[in-house]
Amino acid sequence: IVILSVGAENNVSDGIKLTATSDTSCISNCPIDNNGGWGVNVAASTDDNNLILGNNLRSNSSGQVTDSGTGTLIRSNIGVADN
Repeated sequence: IVILSVGAENNVSDGIKLTATSDTSCISNCPIDNNGGWGVNVAASTDDNNLILGNNLRSNSSGQVTDSGTGTLIRSNIGVADN
């Protein structure tokens, strides 16, 4: 899965959510703002080796990113620290 330059704004719940073996996905260059849950939610321990890169995350109700996955890389985003 590649999510590139897609706005995820003003959703009732999470902006972008990966579940159930969403592996080697890339979320990049997206404005992810004002969502009712997490900005990005990597929800399952079976979500392996995903990349969250260069997004602009702000004002999401639960927080910017939550990561229950394995091997997730969070890099160069505005609003969240690298891991």
